[in-house]
Amino acid sequence: MFGSKPLDDRQDRYTMMLTDALRNPFANVRNIYFRLLMGVSASSPTCVYVGLFFRVVVVRVNRKTRDPTTEGTV
Repeated sequence: MFGSKPLDDRQDRYTMMLTDALRNPFANVRNIYFRLLMGVSASSPTCVYVGLFFRVVVVRVNRKTRDPTTEGTV
């Protein structure tokens, strides 16, 4: 029903951009910096949430091991 030609063209264009950036990094500093910045900003919320999850787990485990009266409570 839908052709994959536009997807193939886009994939080829991105592959060419990546290989060009790897071959000539100083000519593509702006693009590399932008993609690095976008990657960090996209992954930071996930890192915060995973960190908060582990913090809660550690606090709960420490609370249960120190105080046996809190057993069964959340």
